[in-house]
Amino acid sequence: DQQKYQFGKSKIFFRAGLVAYLEKLRSDKLRSACVSIQKTIRCWLARRKYLRMRESAIIIQKHVRAHQARRRAMEAVVLLQSCVRRMMAKKELKKLKVEARSVEHFKKLNVGMENKILQLQHKINEQHKEHGELTERLSVLEKTHTTEREKQCRDIENLRRSEQEARAKAETVPSLLEQLSFLQEELENTRREKEDLEVQTKTFKERTQETIHELNMKNSLLNSNIEELNEEFSIQAQQLKGTGAIES
Repeated sequence: DQQKYQFGKSKIFFRAGLVAYLEKLRSDKLRSACVSIQKTIRCWLARRKYLRMRESAIIIQKHVRAHQARRRAMEAVVLLQSCVRRMMAKKELKKLKVEARSVEHFKKLNVGMENKILQLQHKINEQHKEHGELTERLSVLEKTHTTEREKQCRDIENLRRSEQEARAKAETVPSLLEQLSFLQEELENTRREKEDLEVQTKTFKERTQETIHELNMKNSLLNSNIEELNEEFSIQAQQLKGTGAIES
């Protein structure tokens, strides 16, 4: 509308309220442009986040599927190994049954079993010896720890007495304050050494107890193996007696 503005030589003249209207149009246009820019940026950020999440999900799925595939393959391999070992065990059992009928094989097996029993008995003796050595070392360590503890207690008592004497003389002799601080430091160092020694002794005791427990477990396992060998020996002896009776 030409009535709302007028061109001059170097300026343009607007009617009252027209500049505010133009500013409103300008701000509306800028607001619309800002909203459009924000929408585009938010869309780009959301799509970028979605693509990252999708890539992470794909990587996780890939690793999970690979783990499941490896697990299924390991289960199949274990099943196959068990089948193969079962077949080999059956063949070995048949072979052992055939060989067990021979008297010579029984004698050789008897000798081998006696050797195994002797070896197991030797291992048991060695483990008993190791158990005794560990027990002796533990007792020696406990005695040493007790002696060190008593010595440290005596040292602490002496330091406490010296500290008390130093405090009593501190009012008259200022130089004794330095000795008191020195004695306090010595007392603190002695306490720290005592705590370190107790921790080391406790750790050694725990390790020794674990070793003794493992040795006891091995001894029980060896005893069970000896009992199984004795039972097998008695069964084969009975079978040999039955075979001799049938042949006669």
